[in-house]
Amino acid sequence: MMAPIRLLFIIWKNLKLIFRSWTSIMLVVIGPLLLIAIIGFAFRGDDVSGIKIGIYAKDTAQVKDVVNALYSKGALVYYYSTPGRCMGDVEEERLHLCARFSDDFFIGKSGSNEFSAGDVNFYYDNSKMNLVNSIVNFVKDNLAIQSEQITLESTKEILTNIEDAVNFMFITQAQIANFTVQAEEAKKELIGLRDNLVEIKSRFDPSYKKIKGMQSEFNMQVEAINSTRSGLKNESDSLDMLLDGLLNESLRLESIINSINTGMIPGIGQQINVSAGQIITPLFDFAAFSSQISAVKSNLSAINGIEESSYQQIENISIELNLMVSYLDEVNGSLLSDIEKLDKNINGLNKTIIQLNQLSSSLDERINTFSGINQEQAGELLKPIKSFFNSLLGEKPRVFLIFPVILSFIIMFISALLSNMTVLNEINSSAHFRNFLLPIHNTYFIVGLFITNLIIVISQVLIFLWVGYSRFDIALAGNFWQVMLIVVMLASIFIMFGMALGYMIRSEQTSILTTTMCLLAMFLFSDIIFPAESMPQIAANLAYLNPIVVAESMFRKTLFYNIPLGSMAYQILILCAFILVLFLAVVVSGNRRKK
Repeated sequence: MMAPIRLLFIIWKNLKLIFRSWTSIMLVVIGPLLLIAIIGFAFRGDDVSGIKIGIYAKDTAQVKDVVNALYSKGALVYYYSTPGRCMGDVEEERLHLCARFSDDFFIGKSGSNEFSAGDVNFYYDNSKMNLVNSIVNFVKDNLAIQSEQITLESTKEILTNIEDAVNFMFITQAQIANFTVQAEEAKKELIGLRDNLVEIKSRFDPSYKKIKGMQSEFNMQVEAINSTRSGLKNESDSLDMLLDGLLNESLRLESIINSINTGMIPGIGQQINVSAGQIITPLFDFAAFSSQISAVKSNLSAINGIEESSYQQIENISIELNLMVSYLDEVNGSLLSDIEKLDKNINGLNKTIIQLNQLSSSLDERINTFSGINQEQAGELLKPIKSFFNSLLGEKPRVFLIFPVILSFIIMFISALLSNMTVLNEINSSAHFRNFLLPIHNTYFIVGLFITNLIIVISQVLIFLWVGYSRFDIALAGNFWQVMLIVVMLASIFIMFGMALGYMIRSEQTSILTTTMCLLAMFLFSDIIFPAESMPQIAANLAYLNPIVVAESMFRKTLFYNIPLGSMAYQILILCAFILVLFLAVVVSGNRRKK
């Protein structure tokens, strides 16, 4: 029974020790409560506010509906004449987002429904990792609301059209099936017709080839007859001339003999008492010879007439034969052409049938895809305003993107804690009394201590920068001196902050703990964990003045976008103001400690 009572007395004693000193109360009770209150005030909401969006559009009138939707949710909208300036302001952190509308972007009406065309490209700084998701979600949500307002009715009408299209596809599929059957029947008919033509040609070819051969042989015979006929004609003409000569000579001889028969031959007639004609006539009958010659001539003329008539008939037969063979050639060519055309038509029908079957299968897939869609699903469809989000740095490793944050964090903690501990070691050292004996103003000791801490911090930061340059491809080659200037300013701020707390609070434990809690408060009250845009306006304005936020922004601009220090004059002035105020605080607290 005594053990619990003793334990309660020990707890009560410890509480009295804690609350006896105001520094203990500040560190143990009021400090954490104040830190919790600050965190609760700064991070009481998830919604971002004060988002600055740059707009580039060829026709600003066409993008008013989208811009008004963003503006009505608290976004600050700025119009730009060129996309380069818009994206440049994102790099310099004057904007959170740059929206580039395509040249064909517009919002129109079809009847009572609205629709949109074209797309929007959003460009953001993906190195601000804690803010990227909030900004992208903010734009997506508000763009979706505007898109729904524009297109819900249009989507319902589209779905109605889809239902009509599905019904039409059913009808078309039935018609395609009917066309396929008809094509198959036509194909069978063409195959049958082709088979008939092939059979006809198989029966036609033997006779056709024989007649072609006979034509060639007949033409050869006609040529032979032509040559023979020319020789017979010449012989016949020679014979006719010879017969004419014989006839004329026989007639002349007959007249001579007849003239002889009209008188007595002197001497002979008197002796035998006969005339000369009576002597010659019985030996040769000229009249019969002449009639024979005339008969031969008549027969010869008849033969020539028959030969001429026969040749003419042969010529006619040759002409008719050639005409018949030409006709048969045409018939043969027509059969070949018809068979070839039928083959092409059959092949074409085969391809058509295959395409019809493929079309029917495609319609089956489309019907299965769209047959389950109805008007109740209108809200689930993709929005017609096409939006694309593009990071300025592209795909980079996470370590690369958070390097400025880590660098600022390391400088802050090393500088503040190192300077605080060196000051505490200095003022709590037994040898510190010697500083009061030297004829040197105390400010020299303060400045010397500051430079010592600065040298140590810079040497450690140089090692960290070398690791970033060699392992993470951080661009330091062309920006080294700019980075070092920012490092010196940030380190100076926190070195003097730690020194001021060291001079103000002599107890080592209390001073280090106070410094740590202040650093933690500054760390939490920055945009490293939560974006300042999600804080209340007063808290956001204070966060923007936080030296960690200012320096981290300068590191990001310098390392990632090669922005010169001249474009960061406002941020340099903020850091210089901190340096000046803290320097005065260190000098005043250090000299006060000496007194």
